[in-house]
Amino acid sequence: ACWAAIVATLVPILMYYGIGYVQFGYRYALDFMPFLALLAARGLPNPLTSATRAVIGASVLINVWGAGYLASWI
Repeated sequence: ACWAAIVATLVPILMYYGIGYVQFGYRYALDFMPFLALLAARGLPNPLTSATRAVIGASVLINVWGAGYLASWI
């Protein structure tokens, strides 16, 4: 069901011409990100390893840094 939702959302997005250039990341990816997050969560090991925790923590820090950097432009 997640893959069907991703494809059904992604096809129209890829056919749209404007990607936006003043944002951190691809703006329209937010439309299908929840479904990708569900698939990613399903693939995580149980319990989480220390390497998995480190990668999750690094990704959170990178996104916080990116949002802060973008906010400094405004």
